[in-house]
Amino acid sequence: MSTTLRILVVAAAIASAAAVAGTARAADWFWSPGLCKSRLHQFGMQINDGRTFGVEQSFCIGRGGTVHCEWTSASHVKRLYDRFLVIARSSDGVVRRFDLIPTGKLNYRATGIKSLGHADSAARFNTIVVRLATVAAQTEQQKGCAPPSP
Repeated sequence: MSTTLRILVVAAAIASAAAVAGTARAADWFWSPGLCKSRLHQFGMQINDGRTFGVEQSFCIGRGGTVHCEWTSASHVKRLYDRFLVIARSSDGVVRRFDLIPTGKLNYRATGIKSLGHADSAARFNTIVVRLATVAAQTEQQKGCAPPSP
């Protein structure tokens, strides 16, 4: 897949995922984007058919606005989310996009896993995805965040 085509595929995936944020809460567990990334890098992802893939690099973008986001405290220190758009690269270079939903304090599941192509190196992955992930994160942050749960 050519570099330009890869960039367009990733851009389209991020744009469509950002536009489809649901309105109902999927879980009672809210994570930081850092915890999302940490869990993926430590444990990888299991596909519904039982296959797994490791995650070497990832971008976890919290999404959904006030329905899926809340602050850690009344002082609004850090946003927590119950849905994430994830763009991940495995050690074999395969780049995937999926929605991650925390299902417990340390557990999670994914929906909509799609292969976006191949990034030959970590640097190439960052070059292609970092700007797009930044724009997607800024768009999501503009949607706001609800006060913390009691």
